[in-house]
Formats: sequence, C-alpha cells, structure tokens
Amino acid sequence: MPWTVDWRPFSQRLQGLVPVTLLGLLALITYWLAQNSPILSDAGAERRDSGKPDAYFHQFRMVSFDHQGQWLMQISGDHARHTDQKDMYDIEEPRMLKRAKAGDPPMRLSASRARASDEGQQLELFGQALIEQEAYVDERGQKREGREIRSEYLLLDDHRQALETHLPVTLSRGADVFSAERLQALQKENRVQLEGRVRGVLMPRPAPQPKMTQ
Repeated sequence: MPWTVDWRPFSQRLQGLVPVTLLGLLALITYWLAQNSPILSDAGAERRDSGKPDAYFHQFRMVSFDHQGQWLMQISGDHARHTDQKDMYDIEEPRMLKRAKAGDPPMRLSASRARASDEGQQLELFGQALIEQEAYVDERGQKREGREIRSEYLLLDDHRQALETHLPVTLSRGADVFSAERLQALQKENRVQLEGRVRGVLMPRPAPQPKMTQ
C-alpha cells in the first residue's frame, strides 16, 4: 500500500520561514562586511590614524581673528597641506604677520617651512627662521627699538606665551646683538633665558641731554 504525505502544511511553514531566514542571512553578511571591509570598518578611525594629508592649498592666505573680529595672525604661502591626525598645517615658504592683540605693532615671521595648529595657538618655524619687529612707540609714548630673532628652528606657543628653540639663536635689539645655543622666553614671567655659550655685544647709548630750565 503506497504511502502518501500531504506536504501543504510543511510548505506553508517553509514559506513563512523564508523571509526570516533571508533577513538573518543579510544581517550576518552585513556584520561580516563591517568587520572585514577596510571601507566600512571604522573608516573615520583609519583616516585619523593614517597621518596622510586630507587637504591641499596653493597660493593661499589664512587669517585668524579675535572675538571682536580683529586679526591676530595672517599666514600666506605657496603651498600647504592639512593633516587631520594632529589638525596641523604644513606650509612651504610661509610669510606671516602676528600680534598679541589688536593695536599692537605686528611681528613679521618667515622660514623655509612652518607647521601651524588649526587654531593658530602653536607655530613652528623650520629653516632660516626669522622673527622681526620694526621700531615703534608704545602706549606710554616710549620708543622701542627694532628686534630680530634668527635660528634654524623656533617654536611659538600662545597658550604658554612662550618662544623657544633648542638650536643656536641670534637676538638683535637695535644695535645690540646676543647669541646663544638655546633660548626660552616666557612672556608671563617677563623672562628671557639664554643657555649654552652666550655672547653679547652692547653698543654705547648717547647720554641723555639735560633739560633746559629758564
């Protein structure tokens, strides 16, 4: 006697399981791709850790402003690239103007290469680094002589209000010239520290003229 089986109930259950099975399979495939694909697996973290430039600039100019809209730093150069890893700009042949606050006489900065933070709080100068400021009259009406600082490396840190170098440096103020192997200047403490072999040439100043009285 032949056996007959009614497959219709089983077929109906199978048809109901197909969508659930497909969804589960798609979920597994998506998870596998996310774990193994270099594009889907934390692509943002890969970009952050790669250290590769994410933007390039040619014949550019950048300006940093204070809260009142007054410029504090201007940077121009031939080429620059931005690295997202440290949020820094590497600049070729930079030309810069910088001042502590609006109204101050600007300092001119130049070098073969510079590295600047995105917010302009830290600036490094590499190769023939030069900071110069022309003579000016301060808020109290006193004349300030022109100044220059030269080295193969200079670091300006606005957060610490510091200027540093671990390489030989030359400082000029008017006709006076100083040289040292290292430099650390802290504006908050109003202190300049020259280290290593320090040499200086101080030019005589003219004697003050006596005031005429009647």
